[in-house]
Amino acid sequence: MFNNTNKGFYFPTPVYSFEVPQFLDMANKGCIKHLQAAKDFYQKDLKKRNEILNKDVKDMGFVYHSGSITNDPDLADLQKYIGDMSYTILIDMGYT
Repeated sequence: MFNNTNKGFYFPTPVYSFEVPQFLDMANKGCIKHLQAAKDFYQKDLKKRNEILNKDVKDMGFVYHSGSITNDPDLADLQKYIGDMSYTILIDMGYT
């Protein structure tokens, strides 16, 4: 089946991951207000869904989309870290 067949890798894909637990508490605390605002915003939709289903299914399967968190000063250190690492990755990929 593989006679006269060559295998080559022409499009390698680097995957970068970072473990930075020092930002976990800050990110959780900083995002709570955004999550709560999203929950408040979607209450009418949840109520309507419960009426359609004729039962209270809480928010099971519901997805909350918050507004932008990019200008939140509570997340500024995390955003700076992400920006710095993004720049470092671009340099590593040859975009200087």
